Amino acid sequence: MLNCIRIQGFKCFQEAEIRFSNFTLLAGKNSTGKSTVIQAILALYQNSASSLAGKYMNIGSVNEVKNWIAGSKKISLEALYEYLGRDCSYSKIFEDEYEKRVGTEFPDEIKVRYLTADRIGVEDTYPKSLEGKDKIGVRCEYAFFYLAGHKDEEIREKGFMYDSTTKTTLGGQVDYWLERILGYRVTAEEIPGTELIRVSYRNRELGRDIRPKNVGTGFFSDKYDVYYFKQLYDDLEQELHVTEKRPEKKVLFIEDYNLYIKVLASIRYYCNSDWSIVVSRRIY
Repeated sequence: MLNCIRIQGFKCFQEAEIRFSNFTLLAGKNSTGKSTVIQAILALYQNSASSLAGKYMNIGSVNEVKNWIAGSKKISLEALYEYLGRDCSYSKIFEDEYEKRVGTEFPDEIKVRYLTADRIGVEDTYPKSLEGKDKIGVRCEYAFFYLAGHKDEEIREKGFMYDSTTKTTLGGQVDYWLERILGYRVTAEEIPGTELIRVSYRNRELGRDIRPKNVGTGFFSDKYDVYYFKQLYDDLEQELHVTEKRPEKKVLFIEDYNLYIKVLASIRYYCNSDWSIVVSRRIY
């Protein structure tokens, strides 16, 4: 489990220490450092030639992201985490274009999934992942591929079910929450002979399939946004307190949550105590 991150001289932070639990919400106005916290963690996790440019993000050179206002000469990032019952530390120090790595790197067994704020838009078809059916993609581009491949699987954490009378598969729970919030059910199916997933929605009253581009969420006001997120958070908080603790091995980062979180992510990931979740959200 990720316990803490220490940041020095990185973007808007001169010096900061942020502690994490199973569920962590980063909330604040624009340009207050929410995304920077997530970027700091990703910089520690991705060990490409330059930790600032890799699979999860590309934010430029060291000189571009140093805290120039505070006159920082270097950037220091450090993560404290638990693995197999041991307390571990891993840090990276950036000075000019030189990068020094100290401590125990995140092992391969610690899985990170990052959902960026720049998510894929509404389409009639979505791509399949060439890496397998367990991938969702940084922009959620494979979310419907994941749903198509796992829709008939039973949800493992029965205690997280909001309504025990509903269908207990992943697809059943996705439909339950979509219909509860938006009034629609969703179908995601592979198109034979292609690398694409076809998506359609259905409203009980209309009784026919609707193209994704003709399904809107514009009525979903901030009032209801806050209400449903608070309801989800309260349920998660209760679940995580009563769930028997197990070794944490996975971390999920969500930047500027939206309907993906309320439907797919909340059902499949939040209820699993093996996950540590970090969410950022703008406040206007």
